[in-house]
Amino acid sequence: MGRLFSAFLVPFAVATALGARFRAPVAPAIGVGAAAYAVALLLTPRLESFAVLAVVLAIGGIGAAGVYAPALRSVMKLVPAARVGAAMGLVNAMGALGMLLGSGGAGVIVRGAAAVGPERQAALTRPFDVAATCLIVIVAGGLPLLVRALRRPIAVDAEIDDETGTDRLASSPDVASPTT
Repeated sequence: MGRLFSAFLVPFAVATALGARFRAPVAPAIGVGAAAYAVALLLTPRLESFAVLAVVLAIGGIGAAGVYAPALRSVMKLVPAARVGAAMGLVNAMGALGMLLGSGGAGVIVRGAAAVGPERQAALTRPFDVAATCLIVIVAGGLPLLVRALRRPIAVDAEIDDETGTDRLASSPDVASPTT
């Protein structure tokens, strides 16, 4: 299991670093990345060869990086400067949670497939199919919204009060604070 996770994680880390350095356009990077990741999700439970599975997971890692790096760049552009740190922390936390749950869930499914026998293994591909379908639907629906948002300038940027260190935008009565 560890080798397979490394087959995903190492290409993910390298592609994330390269993606941050070369700054591919956001929409194509997310679209291609999501498609590669979805294909990897669809193929993963159907493969029996360790070598082929490692290659598919590497493609999935590169695809995931194609979504991750542009997502961070989008946060930096769309979120007011005073809140970028919190927003990037949230993106990273959700990504880590997804990797934890996804890896753990895949491990449970793989162990379950070994225990149930070949006649019921087809049912164990459904979670991967559902995940791939959700990914495509979310990206297909959200990508046009992201592109539209990235084309608009940010109208409001929070200001930090020098005396108190508080966010003036968050402390105004009509804007909820992220800590409440």
